[in-house]
Amino acid sequence: MRVAWKAFILRDEDPTAAFNEYRRAHWARADAYEPEARFVPWRGAARFPTWGVPALLGSKAAERQGRFDPFHMACFKAMFTDSRDISDPEVLTAIAREAGLDPARFAADLADPELRRAVLADHREAVERYGVRAIPTVVIGERVIEGAVPEDVYGRAIETARRGASVPCESGPADRPGEV
Repeated sequence: MRVAWKAFILRDEDPTAAFNEYRRAHWARADAYEPEARFVPWRGAARFPTWGVPALLGSKAAERQGRFDPFHMACFKAMFTDSRDISDPEVLTAIAREAGLDPARFAADLADPELRRAVLADHREAVERYGVRAIPTVVIGERVIEGAVPEDVYGRAIETARRGASVPCESGPADRPGEV
């Protein structure tokens, strides 16, 4: 089995984005399904960010330094647990430093137009090939599992794919009608 992480722009940067009841419900569901992660309701005066181009550029920059996992997990914690604005390049650079990346190289990579093209290509593929519209989205074969789902959903899908059978689509909070 091959696992590949791809960039996906959930929402473009939106200065009016707010942590509202809709997001609170999704975070509560994700918190219930992801016991190793903490989804804490957004708090404080920091602007509620979107998981858009800056954070994805940061993830790709971290990948270039071989530090994708530590950086990505630090971004996840920063946004979903610590209420830090991961759309702010200064916050991203601080997170990169905390995750053990070279901050000067990280800043240079963030400014690299090739990196931006790679992020946008990943996003375009996700939308055009798989119809992705939620984070997380996991593709097993050509089947799609969207949103926060119980861990056993992934286990069943992997076992079904290993047997060569078709994988039923299961969705979390971004349910598509008729595919639950």
